[in-house]
Amino acid sequence: MSGKSFWSRLFGGGGSAGSASGERLGSISNRDLLDALKAAQSDPSQILEARQCIEQLGDQLSNAERAEAYRQLAAAPAYRNQRDNAKDPDTTCNFTSQAMAFEALGVEYNEAGRGKQAEEQLYDRFYQKGFGSRTNEKDRLKLARDQGLQATHVNTPRFGSGAEAKTWFDAHVAPRLQAGASATMGIANGSFRHVVRVQWVESKGVRVDDPWGEAVGYGQGEFGYSKLNDRGPAKKALGGDQAGLGDDRLIPWDSIATIMSGRYVQFYDAKASQVAARAG
Repeated sequence: MSGKSFWSRLFGGGGSAGSASGERLGSISNRDLLDALKAAQSDPSQILEARQCIEQLGDQLSNAERAEAYRQLAAAPAYRNQRDNAKDPDTTCNFTSQAMAFEALGVEYNEAGRGKQAEEQLYDRFYQKGFGSRTNEKDRLKLARDQGLQATHVNTPRFGSGAEAKTWFDAHVAPRLQAGASATMGIANGSFRHVVRVQWVESKGVRVDDPWGEAVGYGQGEFGYSKLNDRGPAKKALGGDQAGLGDDRLIPWDSIATIMSGRYVQFYDAKASQVAARAG
């Protein structure tokens, strides 16, 4: 970013997004954006407002600045632990990962008011609408679209190395995330099949939120789980029940090459105005 950090470019020194004085850019100021990003990082219910700020600033943000803002928001959703789900906790990685991905777009689930975690609300909705099998990734696209989101599915090739995996993710996944999309991906290791929420593509690997537990790459092409999330009680209070070991994990490229060969990534996207209209 021309030798300046994202925040310094946003607030000072003639950066493309204005000055530290809070100069108005369109209908909002750069100060509004900074405040919205910080609020979202401490309170996921503020993600939608931050996304609205980014969209209102439009071309007044450079591509690099916009990507950095979306990276900040990608880390904002609450981590979710599948193993405390009321129904089928061992096999609801799919809805749990989707709940995190949808929240990253600003979808709000009012868990306290509805008395259910977001992933449990998605579980109920999926079967009430008769969308099919939760283990079928194409059927889960129907759930995303039902939530008012655009949803697309991309199959991954067979990777011969971590370098090949990096090249493919840099070309096909990173640009979508940097433009504001959210994603999940289906991983495999032997007979093990699983879904995780993609947070970001980084230089050393893919950062994920894994609802199952602590996934660890053990070197060249190996992958495993050192610890599982604890199982939740049958009856639980909302809030504070989502602690887990799979939060904010970086999977290195050699392991990505193994677990993502011949698998898939799902992308979800929507303009903030579309999400706001759904919530309204």
